[in-house]
Amino acid sequence: MSIFQIIAVQLLTFVGLVLVLRKLLYSETSKALKRLQELNKENEIKEEELRKKGEESQKACSELIKKSKDEAGRIIELTRKEAEGFKVKALEEAREEAEKIIAAAHGSNEATRSEIAAEIESRNIDFACELLQHAFDARTIEDVHKRLMDEAICGIKELNPGKISAGLTKAEVISPYPLSPDDKQRLEEGLFKKCGRKIRLEEKTDKKLIAGIIIKMAELVLESSILNKLEEAKRKSKETSPNIKR
Repeated sequence: MSIFQIIAVQLLTFVGLVLVLRKLLYSETSKALKRLQELNKENEIKEEELRKKGEESQKACSELIKKSKDEAGRIIELTRKEAEGFKVKALEEAREEAEKIIAAAHGSNEATRSEIAAEIESRNIDFACELLQHAFDARTIEDVHKRLMDEAICGIKELNPGKISAGLTKAEVISPYPLSPDDKQRLEEGLFKKCGRKIRLEEKTDKKLIAGIIIKMAELVLESSILNKLEEAKRKSKETSPNIKR
């Protein structure tokens, strides 16, 4: 065999190997690309499924929240109606009891009648306070307390500075709950703006107030509480009711 034949055989062998390797590489590359395409398609399907599940979960959550709000509103309305009915009945019973006591005490001297009336009024207020505490939940009373606090702070802003003692350095604050940092800051700022100086607050708690606050500034007293509202209602009722002799 000549040298040219040997070279030709080797060349053909090399070309054959190249073709074989190329075919193998192309086959593997095609398989890899196909697998990648399949994986990509699977990922797209999974993403779509997750998106749909997310939308369904969000929808279900929104429906649950709406249902909970509707149910809470229904319960609050039902509780309010029940409390109104109970309050009317209780006040009517208290009025009847008051009339019986006054009738039984008829003919006594004026001092005795005054003592009886004062006792009845005090018992009525205590009964009304107890009624409110049982008729409303803690959250409702807390909301009323916040509104009364806002009312008291507005009352400070409307005070006539001339009525405040020039030597005032402290104010006694009575509330059914300890003052929150925010309420304490608002009271201090309101008094500072009105008096032009820092007023030290002395805090006291009195559960009989139920909600609200009493601010004592020497001889000046600012009241914004449920107890005070009840006493005002009592005074107005006493002034306008034709059935109660004063």
